[in-house]
Amino acid sequence: MDQEKITAQLEKKRAELDRLDQELIRQFEQRIDIARQIGAIKEETGMPVLDAGREKEVLRSRVALLKDPTLEEDAEAFFKQLMQISRRAQEKQRKTNLSPQKVAFQGIAGSYGHQAAGRFFGSDAHLIPCAQFLDAMEALVSHNADYAVLPVENSIAGMVNQTLDILVHQRCFISGEIILPISHCLLAPEGAALEGIREVCSHQQALMQSSQFLAQHPLMATRMIENTAVSARYVAQQNDKQLAAIASRNCADLYGLTVLAEGIQDCAENFTRFVIVSRDGYSGTDWNKVSVRFSLPHKSGSLHEMLRIPAEEGVSLTSIVSRPYPGQSFQYYFYADIEADSTEQIEKALERMSDASRDWALLGRYASAERRTTWDASI
Repeated sequence: MDQEKITAQLEKKRAELDRLDQELIRQFEQRIDIARQIGAIKEETGMPVLDAGREKEVLRSRVALLKDPTLEEDAEAFFKQLMQISRRAQEKQRKTNLSPQKVAFQGIAGSYGHQAAGRFFGSDAHLIPCAQFLDAMEALVSHNADYAVLPVENSIAGMVNQTLDILVHQRCFISGEIILPISHCLLAPEGAALEGIREVCSHQQALMQSSQFLAQHPLMATRMIENTAVSARYVAQQNDKQLAAIASRNCADLYGLTVLAEGIQDCAENFTRFVIVSRDGYSGTDWNKVSVRFSLPHKSGSLHEMLRIPAEEGVSLTSIVSRPYPGQSFQYYFYADIEADSTEQIEKALERMSDASRDWALLGRYASAERRTTWDASI
């Protein structure tokens, strides 16, 4: 068959796919609209979003409609995803019916925590600035906030131990996460020059993440300040052309500073993961990730045996870190994140892990950042 005929056949089949896709999109929108109507009825009558028995029945009936039995597995996966999208639409609809959320974060306007809270909760949320991570958590515990947004991990600097310790020792729950890209800038008052900077201030993490840039400028001393945005505001207030801050470009606009250098973090792929903390935990059904705390018996092989369980159950142990127990010399706990597509697999792994551990606590069930949203994942 010559190339012209092959091309003509391909174009014909692609045109058929285009027509089918147009119809699929129309029907998809209709389906989501009906799902929202069902969600409204459920909300009015106090019914939960998830009806597991109904979903299993739907899956069986849809797969039974196939003429090609070799497609059963793919069809089941397709309808599982479709029902998950429908549940998400119902849950979003319920959230829009609530009053604006009060959200505590560490820092001030322009900080990465401020950006994370705004992206996750939207422009209607009432954002509450707090001086320290613990202050944000205390605002939540005291009911002055509905949620707290705390950084828990950076792709360069690693886990944020202060947040881990707060999560472990406060009786609240992780109910979501957001991952945002970090791009650090060196900011200084108008008229300042890079070669004239003698001191750079910022949060400890930002200084760590920009260590290579700072090493290239040995005349720049460093000073730790509690937040990147606070450091930018401080530099603006001092108006000293020898003083600079490491913060986001947003802070340059907010505090009238000049960008002397951009993207100064050690690695261009710099991301921070924030967790969304609530008093009652995640009430949605679209969760695929859990965070736990546990300790282990002091005997040979106990950690090895624990780490075997996620692999045997087919779930992913995405992070694990040990932290010392305050006031207990050489006593440690482990913080771990576990993720899988199947909640049943996660539940089975958790049951086995809790049996093998001491001081076990579930810190939260939630949808991973990749599942929760399709916009760029970043802090």
